[in-house]
Amino acid sequence: MMTVCPRTLADARREFLRHRSPRILLACLFLALAARLLVGGFTWWNVVPFVVVVLVQPFLEWTIHVFVLHARPRRIAGRTFDTVVARDHRLHHQDPRDIPLILIPSRWVWYLIGSVLIFGLAFPGWPMRTTSRPSRWRSCTNGRTS
Repeated sequence: MMTVCPRTLADARREFLRHRSPRILLACLFLALAARLLVGGFTWWNVVPFVVVVLVQPFLEWTIHVFVLHARPRRIAGRTFDTVVARDHRLHHQDPRDIPLILIPSRWVWYLIGSVLIFGLAFPGWPMRTTSRPSRWRSCTNGRTS
């Protein structure tokens, strides 16, 4: 079954926002931006993660696509093991215009959000973290940062 593709940018935006995972990711983006603005203390070092992501993302995307999404089922001790993401991705190749198969499944978005939260809790002093030692807290610690 072929999906009808949006014909205009406005149609594409409506179709994109009709799905759950883009809405979840956009909500997380807005929450992160709001938290960053609330914390304050912006420096140009805060731009570094954005630049790194822009530079690394194409290579990371390719690596994930080739080695994770196109992973072949493995046969070990007479049993076949196949990852869920690779199985889902093969469905995308059967119907590349099926929009839900192009977007990140909602369950993977929740795993991503959980991973980011766990990373933030595991490394609370990481200087690039949004809420890491805001300048107004430094005054309460007599300038100590650790």
